[in-house]
Amino acid sequence: MEAINNQNKALLDKLILLTKESKLKWIRENPSTLYFELKNENSPKFIASIMNLSTSSESYNISNGKIVNNSSKSYFIFSIKRENETKEMTYINTLEDPEFEILLNNLYEAAENYLGKNQIDFIDNFLEDLSNSTD
Repeated sequence: MEAINNQNKALLDKLILLTKESKLKWIRENPSTLYFELKNENSPKFIASIMNLSTSSESYNISNGKIVNNSSKSYFIFSIKRENETKEMTYINTLEDPEFEILLNNLYEAAENYLGKNQIDFIDNFLEDLSNSTD
């Protein structure tokens, strides 16, 4: 298990670096899920995704029905699978493997930054095209 964890840590470090270098083209699937696709000539397409999720729990006082304790915990799920397959080749859930929390948080933030930069570039280009079309 330690060998797999070490491989996963090396993989996440590499993905963080490639994301910061804008070499991975992240896409937002929904507000909490980001993914990218990887396709090489001689291999099947792989899809890597990361989800930023949270759990919540509430405790109630039976005598008055009021909430006594309300807590939530954020966690990440990261997976890589082949296109058109349901079984993940790599799967990390920080509720089960909390040692990956920092790396997955860093990867998610790097992907969010990539998407934010692309949105700024798109808006700048769109405004420029809009200005040019009205001249």
